[in-house]
Amino acid sequence: MDLPFSLPTLSLLLLLPVLALLLRSAWVLSRRFDSRLLRVQPQPLWQGAATQADPALLAALQHWCQEGAGPANRPWWRPWGATALQRPLAVGLWLDPEARHAATLEAACRSLDGAPRLQALSGAAGLGLRLRVKLNDLCWWRSHQADDPWDCGYLNYSSEHRALLRAFQPRRATLIVFDPLLSVALPELVAVLLEQAPRTQALRLLVQGPMEWEAPLVRACQAAGLPLQVFWPGPTDSQPETFTDPAQLLDDDADYEARARGFAPTVPAGFDETAPGSGPGFAPTQPAEL
Repeated sequence: MDLPFSLPTLSLLLLLPVLALLLRSAWVLSRRFDSRLLRVQPQPLWQGAATQADPALLAALQHWCQEGAGPANRPWWRPWGATALQRPLAVGLWLDPEARHAATLEAACRSLDGAPRLQALSGAAGLGLRLRVKLNDLCWWRSHQADDPWDCGYLNYSSEHRALLRAFQPRRATLIVFDPLLSVALPELVAVLLEQAPRTQALRLLVQGPMEWEAPLVRACQAAGLPLQVFWPGPTDSQPETFTDPAQLLDDDADYEARARGFAPTVPAGFDETAPGSGPGFAPTQPAEL
């Protein structure tokens, strides 16, 4: 009986899927934290800032990041293509003009990137954790878990950051923190909202901004069909708050209340050329090299 394929041809056909999987594995293992797009050096705490994280606000940040970040997997027979994500992209606005809760933001980044867990382990145990994380990256059928490490970083402005940001494909769930007062931050965020590329991992964008950014961000997210979570750590005489319905921030009453609480916001340069402004911001801590 004659075979439709010779044995060498049949062997080659059987080896092709294996070779493709090996190439995919090599590509996954070679991916690193994107240092061209994200900067990881933390900024020093401002004078008068809290040195400890606020538990309620920390829990709110963690919940916002994790919500909809899964399952981020594919069927075992389909290692390529789009992954299942409940919420591929989410945007948050962090209103902390006094930078009093920078420690909370740093604690959220550290809890997500797994740095405390890695630092608590010995050399051999730490290596085992790194290997386990890499193995999980290879398992495309595995669902995202709450303790899986994230990539957390501070948007690094450069001559290439526009193209890098639009083409960014996270290697794992990622939190990007935007500078509070740089005038280019909001236009870049809007560009990301309107030019979303299919993503295989969840992406969270947290914008530190003055209060004038509330209305533009609300409208941009509404136009793009994206949710916006507003975090209001509050001034020295108030308690941290979060807004699940940011449309209320478009009200004049909200603007008046903000001024009454003692804020003196500055209009970003991107919206009012007569009031350019810049100021120090907060960058997440160095993520664990997992």
